Amino acid sequence: MISVLILTNHNRFSKVLKQVFIDMNKMLLINFQLSGDVTGLFIRALPVYASPDFSGIPVTRCTVHSVESDPKGKAHSSGFCNCSKYENVGHVIRSQSSDAQYYYDDLSRRHSVLVPLRKLQVGSHSFPIGYYFTCKTSCPGGMQRRPINIIFTLETACGDVIGRRVLGVRICSCPKRDMERLEKDYPKGKKRNYEQPSKKIKYSPSCSYSTDESDTCFTKLSEEMNDLSKILLEFNEKVISLSQIVNLL
Repeated sequence: MISVLILTNHNRFSKVLKQVFIDMNKMLLINFQLSGDVTGLFIRALPVYASPDFSGIPVTRCTVHSVESDPKGKAHSSGFCNCSKYENVGHVIRSQSSDAQYYYDDLSRRHSVLVPLRKLQVGSHSFPIGYYFTCKTSCPGGMQRRPINIIFTLETACGDVIGRRVLGVRICSCPKRDMERLEKDYPKGKKRNYEQPSKKIKYSPSCSYSTDESDTCFTKLSEEMNDLSKILLEFNEKVISLSQIVNLL
């Protein structure tokens, strides 16, 4: 059995959205509540995109933040992961545990961090692990405002999964402000869709579509169609008249 309890004060957890709001490089201290013998077990943390449309895409760091550790982009230039030589540059989520192990899957191209569980103290049924994030959700070229989940799995030394929990995370500069704004919108059915722009979208050179004036484009298009119909009708009448004149001749 595995459950997750968030302990840190550097982030805010929304019970409404079931999501953590935290700033970059701030500690996310999680208390894993376990039952039974934990000898030889590990906790893996794997970031994934929350939207099904992007679930197959690995979560990666943006160029702006990764260039600090890998200015020439050599960590994955050979087709293999050499993050360990560049301060684990490709890992969005990292652990403050001294015995954390960093992994890369060649097939899915996903980075994850694995922390071995030590023997629990007498009378204790929980194990705290500190995590932090090295990129923001809004970073262009990285997550690009796409919401992410962290999948925590309890695994054996052979990699068999015996427990799993999912936690939504938003890495931002103002956790309190963003959480309050999104919670305010949520009951109204306006939960923000990070994959879609929130303002005007260009539809064509002659009209535009906006969330406030959704009929503007269709009204203009209808007017243009009516004008075209009138022109075609007048042209048809002229053709008929010309045909009649030709017949008389």
